[in-house]
Amino acid sequence: MGSLSGAVSIGAHGAGGGGIPPTTTAILLLVAVSAALGAVVSALRVTQCQRSCLVAAIAAGQAIGHVTLATADHAAVAHQHAHTLVPSMPMIAAHAAAIALTALLVRLAERAYLTACALFLRIVLIVAAPPSPDAQAWTAKPTHRATLQPWLLTCAAGGTRAPPSVV
Repeated sequence: MGSLSGAVSIGAHGAGGGGIPPTTTAILLLVAVSAALGAVVSALRVTQCQRSCLVAAIAAGQAIGHVTLATADHAAVAHQHAHTLVPSMPMIAAHAAAIALTALLVRLAERAYLTACALFLRIVLIVAAPPSPDAQAWTAKPTHRATLQPWLLTCAAGGTRAPPSVV
């Protein structure tokens, strides 16, 4: 949640007229803030207000992303004209579109995860299912039982095993 919000925040900030591309300092600061946001959101247990809480968390991520990028960009180019922390209308529209896009992506990812888990469970149940009680266990039953014939032993050894007889 945090990394997705931070990544989309960079795109929305640039699309809204955020000025120069973010510096490495701004990106590192955004990564740290996004990681903290992800940790906070993952610690929350939401059972009733799933959609509204999702949109609120994404909106908070976009607001934090905007403030982080605006502050870091302002510090990086203090000698030039940088935008203020108060966003313009194109910036608000870009971040609002980013909120909607991120919410859609998260919902699609949740649905795909549930579908993949259900499919995996079905495959495991099919593969690991015990055999049905109606199935007969296969056992080997010989159809022909070979018997030992004395004449075969006599011919094979070249005769009987005895001392030579006197003729």
